[in-house]
Amino acid sequence: MSKSPSLPTRMIRNNHVQHGLFWIVSYYLLYRLFRYSEETTRTDLIYTLLFHLSLVPVFYGNTRLLIPQFFRKGRYFWYLFSTALLLVLGVALNQFIFRYGADWIFPGYYFISYYGSWQILQFMGAYWAVSTLLKLSRSWFLVREQEKRIQQLEQDRSIAELRALKAQLDPHFLFNSLNNIYSLALYEDKRTPEALLTLSNNMRYVLYECNAETVPLQREIDQVRDYLSLFQMRSDVEVEVELRVVLSQKKEHIQPLLILPLIENACKHSRPNAEGNHFIRIAIHQEDHTLSVRCANSYQEKAGKVPGGVGLNNLRQRLKLLFPGTYNLETQSVNGVYTVHLHCPTTSAKL
Repeated sequence: MSKSPSLPTRMIRNNHVQHGLFWIVSYYLLYRLFRYSEETTRTDLIYTLLFHLSLVPVFYGNTRLLIPQFFRKGRYFWYLFSTALLLVLGVALNQFIFRYGADWIFPGYYFISYYGSWQILQFMGAYWAVSTLLKLSRSWFLVREQEKRIQQLEQDRSIAELRALKAQLDPHFLFNSLNNIYSLALYEDKRTPEALLTLSNNMRYVLYECNAETVPLQREIDQVRDYLSLFQMRSDVEVEVELRVVLSQKKEHIQPLLILPLIENACKHSRPNAEGNHFIRIAIHQEDHTLSVRCANSYQEKAGKVPGGVGLNNLRQRLKLLFPGTYNLETQSVNGVYTVHLHCPTTSAKL
């Protein structure tokens, strides 16, 4: 849970506070420009205030009206035309204030404008430029904050979906493993204790170690070996099982439970094909931070049915969330051989 910003931070981010600070700084700078002497006089303070009465409409007329109505909608000609009109009106308002409004607002004081129309127009143009930059920069920051907020929400959603998919995978893995041991116990096979120990190791990995963001690639491969061992123990027919592993970087990490679903799927659907061959062939190759897993198994061809299971569908969804656009999962079914080929990134071990 993110920490709420402090009171000073909230005040600085407050729109009204920002505008108040801007006009305080503006008043101070123009006062320093307008004053006749180093001494602070009431006349200079009032003159600076009167001058601001014509700057404020130009500033907010640009930020609240012209930019939203014309600039943001791409109507640039009308924006420039309206800006020119706004600046002219600002000059006219400034002259009106000093000729007529000053005596009405502050009776007893006599004010004249220090500047001609062209100089006043330059002041108006400067405040128009500042207001444009502030408005567009604030809009840019708001867009960036919104993008970050959306990105965080997407990340949170992906994490939640990954957890939900992993919760589905764990029972699936346990269910298949228990089926394997049940087959051994049913025939009072002496290898049942060994199978239970292997399953215990597997479940420790799935339930505890897999809570980490990544796991050592070698650790996942060890679980593959254990799973194949369980499969061969319970198999009542001879199955050719081949596992080839080539690792270029020994300390690479991967997201947990990426390889096991491929092995589960092959073991579950492996059957002698039409030629009488019954096999599971697995090749795991890692190089240049890329993992390649090819898993092939024989199966019995049936119309409209290919040996893809729950675990494989689950894996496909996880890959979409973990590696959007950077993974490849291909399946192929040809002449009684079902092949799954996975390409995905690996990461270096954290020191």
